[in-house]
Amino acid sequence: MYLFSYIKRTAALWFIMSASVLITGVTVGIVVYTFLEVLELVTEFREKHTDVMLSLLPLTGLFTAFAYKKISPESRGGNLLIAESVRASVSIPAAMPALTYVFAVLSHTFGASVGREGAGVQIGASMSYQIGKLCRVPAGLRHIITICGMSAGFSAIFGTPLAGVFFGMEYCRAKYIAVDAFAPAMIASLTADAVVRFMGHGHELYMVEAVPPFSFKTAAAVAVAALLFGGAGNFFGFCTVLVRNLYAKLWKNEYLRGFCAAAVAVLTAFLLGLKEYGGLSTWLIGAGFGGAVSFIDPLKKFVFTALSIGGGLIGGEVTPLFCVGSSIGGAFANIFGLPPSLFAAMGLVTAFGAFMNTPVTAVIIGVELFSGAADVNAAPYFAVSSVIGIVFLRNIVSAVKKVAYVKKI
Repeated sequence: MYLFSYIKRTAALWFIMSASVLITGVTVGIVVYTFLEVLELVTEFREKHTDVMLSLLPLTGLFTAFAYKKISPESRGGNLLIAESVRASVSIPAAMPALTYVFAVLSHTFGASVGREGAGVQIGASMSYQIGKLCRVPAGLRHIITICGMSAGFSAIFGTPLAGVFFGMEYCRAKYIAVDAFAPAMIASLTADAVVRFMGHGHELYMVEAVPPFSFKTAAAVAVAALLFGGAGNFFGFCTVLVRNLYAKLWKNEYLRGFCAAAVAVLTAFLLGLKEYGGLSTWLIGAGFGGAVSFIDPLKKFVFTALSIGGGLIGGEVTPLFCVGSSIGGAFANIFGLPPSLFAAMGLVTAFGAFMNTPVTAVIIGVELFSGAADVNAAPYFAVSSVIGIVFLRNIVSAVKKVAYVKKI
């Protein structure tokens, strides 16, 4: 009897988990598909009326602050709240998917420099959390369903299912549940990606056109460039927090802060010529791969994005960092006479990985995201750049902080 009861409970649990994972993959895929399609529509409209739409961005900041304050202040936690939910079983608000979807679209509509992955991951994770509750997934296993939602959202946004799986676990520092979460996350990730592709949305593909033979010059250039890419990613995180804290001190009232922070971004965009760097600005990635950039381009995108994200506007950081990293790589390669597409690809994955502190995901997304005969040979460059620009640089920064702390004591 005990054996029969055990088999029955195990089969029921297996069915609940399987159903939750598949429902997560399908629903997240559908929602992210509509999100990507809506972003394309609003981007096309905004680009035809850039000045007018950008001028209205402060109202978007005000409306965003008002809605989050009144409906779900906890949803402001974003990706950090989701990671905490995985690690410590913190509850994810039911309102998060809708708030993230709506206000990410509004941010893009009115020209903020924000991405889409943050929205995709938050929508996926918060939806999967609610799906887990509806399907009565045991509380002790709900973190696995949340990781499935993160993986599905990331995969659906970028068309990179394997990177989506590793991102969900690596970002949450969920090594202790990797064995349990890997297979469900892979199923959800593949399902969401398949749904988006089946519904007809195509993802951007960039080609690494050439990989130079190994030489001292190339090795030195890769090392220096990796430090630049990693530094950009880390410094971006520092700047967004700095801007957020500065605004919190300047404007205590949340509504006034939302309006004024967006107004600062708008004024800066008009004064410094940053208007074309609003939204996703994926044209900058293509320019980086073609070498048609200077170091001014990533700087402009960096500033506009830090002001937008730090000012509380909703969206992701990854696509802007793709733009920053790839354009730094293209400009750097031009100086040393190296293939811009290779260094743009290295910059893209390393800047992203440094900001998120996800070196494994960075290498995998480099392999999945680029299409070209030289891409297989480029994989070692992605790995070396990630090790130097993410792991090594972060250890150096940590060591410096420790020394500074000891001296302060």
